[in-house]
Amino acid sequence: MYNNRWTQDLRTNLNTNLGGQQHLANLGNGLLNRDEGGAPRGAPREADRMPDSAINPDADLSDPELLEMLENRLRKAGKPVDHDYEDPEELLARRRHGRNLLSQDFDDDDDVRRVIENGTDAELQQILGIDNRIVINYLADNQPYRRIARTSGGGFCCSAFKVYNHHTAMTAAHCVYDSGGWKTRHQLWFGSGQNRPARFPWLAGQGTPLPAVGTGCYARVVPGCWASSTSGTACDFAIYVLRGRYGAYCSFSDYNVGYYGYRSMTGSGISGYVAGYPVTNGNCQYGDLCYRYKSNGWRSGTSQKYYIDTDGCQSGSPYANNANGGQMYGVHKGMPSSSYNWASAYRNSMYNFMVSNYGY
Repeated sequence: MYNNRWTQDLRTNLNTNLGGQQHLANLGNGLLNRDEGGAPRGAPREADRMPDSAINPDADLSDPELLEMLENRLRKAGKPVDHDYEDPEELLARRRHGRNLLSQDFDDDDDVRRVIENGTDAELQQILGIDNRIVINYLADNQPYRRIARTSGGGFCCSAFKVYNHHTAMTAAHCVYDSGGWKTRHQLWFGSGQNRPARFPWLAGQGTPLPAVGTGCYARVVPGCWASSTSGTACDFAIYVLRGRYGAYCSFSDYNVGYYGYRSMTGSGISGYVAGYPVTNGNCQYGDLCYRYKSNGWRSGTSQKYYIDTDGCQSGSPYANNANGGQMYGVHKGMPSSSYNWASAYRNSMYNFMVSNYGY
């Protein structure tokens, strides 16, 4: 049952296309802050956060017996419980993703206990939420997904993707710079998921990832507005200059994977996906390329917003569509609320930033 649903969902998602003309923004000037190498500064921080539990806050969820029931129910459903939780509330908060799916009131601890012990799968999903991401390791070496990189270093991780030309990648600004200055420099692995297993063998990767792009060969650039504010989505994007500008000298063979185009999307009913390399949680294990497509996104100011499940380390992933060979609509940031995720939207100022700082 699950196999057919997931494979059909994947086939539908990957075959969905958008038409229309690509939006080209006007050139302009912008402030920036760049890191051309040397000793990094600043402490890492969590790239994304999980939403709060949807359980009624008045319910008493401190009962160890209730926690044991919930863990057993998850294991019976084939969901791993790979963390030592203090109480059910902590487990529920960590298990929830993306949109708030709670559709009935669980007024007290007795209601929660009843559902965990004897409720239907549908009732349990109302409490836990559903992780709708799909592991697509078998596509990690295919276009356009091989353009997405796993990045890590200094005890934290993010995602990134190639865009604009062969020697330029983007990520979220908070992955490389915060109010304390430059964060620890990361290695970048393009096509990283292609040697990873998967829950279903036919979704496992079958190839060998490219060598890592080293920590010392690239330059990092963030907009001046992010360097002075470090909040919101408006300025939460950054560039990895992989060669040419600012003395960058990375080996092309380590990132010769093609690159995304770009398009400004406005209005509602936007079709797109987020694909990246999250931490271990729900359907995804660390190192997996995880993907989710939805057709109900919308533009709000400088943000693209969408009901797509994400997790820590997916910051910097592309919010994209595969139309015209692959176009990014924004740079994924994380979760501002318990009901949706958001990205810094592609627009004039992001284009100006790219054309002022691309690699060559």
